[in-house]
Amino acid sequence: MMTGIDVSYAQGNINWDKAKNHIDFAIIRAGYGKGNIDSKFIQNIKACNKLNIPCGIYWFSYALNDSMAKAEAEYCINLIKDYKIDFPVCFDYEYDSLNYAKKHNATPNKNLLVAIASAFLSRVEELGYYSMNYTNPDFLNRGFSELTNRFDTWLAEWRVSSPNKSCGIWQYSSTGKIAGITGNVDLDISYNNYPEIIKNLSLNTSKTPTTKPDKYKSYNEMAKDYYNKAIDVIEGKYSTNGERETLLKQAGYDPYIVQKIVNFILS
Repeated sequence: MMTGIDVSYAQGNINWDKAKNHIDFAIIRAGYGKGNIDSKFIQNIKACNKLNIPCGIYWFSYALNDSMAKAEAEYCINLIKDYKIDFPVCFDYEYDSLNYAKKHNATPNKNLLVAIASAFLSRVEELGYYSMNYTNPDFLNRGFSELTNRFDTWLAEWRVSSPNKSCGIWQYSSTGKIAGITGNVDLDISYNNYPEIIKNLSLNTSKTPTTKPDKYKSYNEMAKDYYNKAIDVIEGKYSTNGERETLLKQAGYDPYIVQKIVNFILS
């Protein structure tokens, strides 16, 4: 489990040297809509990369259809491609997005929400990055629950002792206090070691994957499948190391990756 924050222009000028001592990761807003860059993105991403703070990215969407969502994904990846990204690239669609859609004669019903989110997240994957959907219980009810088996979830759910839905990252507060940041900041817990998963899957490298196993619908599902296989190993469903390696290879798994996940779980 890793503790972190998510930040944008709203946090102003962050003293990352101070903040580093209190967090394991940060998720940074890269921008929003049609290629608009967050005014603090460059400053924040450069500081995190310099200080070796693992970081992810989110893009606030104003897409009115799946084509616009796909374009937003491309704006995002083009912006971040020269930086080190250790956590997922996240799609952020909220109430302001809904209001924008209504003002522009779009009907943000369940089908449209799912289509927009899927278009963004799938395009991020196509461009070689690990994607994740940011949401809350209300938007899960509006349709985003359909995405939870396809993409990892970053769940915003405050004032509860634990998230009520399974998620990879839980945003548990919007009023956190962290040294180096003036005012409130969102606080997060990551239940997955995304830097390790992303490294083992050779993602977040700004290179479109040339091959992708047909048995997987997404890299997120591949990670989950490897995690489940690691649990099988821990539970003794494979005997000796030598036999284990052979059986894993026969089943289409890389024994090295499985063992790395086993070591992480046991640690």
